Amino acid sequence: MGANLITVEHDIAEMPGMQSMAEYLNRTFPGVEATFYCVQSREPLQFTA
Repeated sequence: MGANLITVEHDIAEMPGMQSMAEYLNRTFPGVEATFYCVQSREPLQFTA
């Protein structure tokens, strides 16, 4: 597929830093598209096979 993904899971205090990181990556590496997705959930993640 050729897609790369960085997933960071932290409490809400880390969200502004991750948003800034996406902006920094876009400025520093013009060929890279970095997007910040704000997902807040108190439910545990569940994975199915």
